[in-house]
Amino acid sequence: AIAVTAALDAAEEVGARSVAMPAISAGIFGYPRADACMVIVEACRDWDTVHVGSLEEIRLVGRDGDAAAAFRAVLG
Repeated sequence: AIAVTAALDAAEEVGARSVAMPAISAGIFGYPRADACMVIVEACRDWDTVHVGSLEEIRLVGRDGDAAAAFRAVLG
């Protein structure tokens, strides 16, 4: 969550209107992909609640279809 928040803060600081958030540590080093994606989504939601209107878009991206499916599952 700290890495996600730092990335979103950096995007805001440089005046970005959108940012692509990768599936950081999702499925590597034994960390479950679903858990990683849940942490990323929750961190993005929490950040956006505090920084309303700072970014127009936070795009969640992954290297493969499994990461996309994991993000979709978390987002419902």
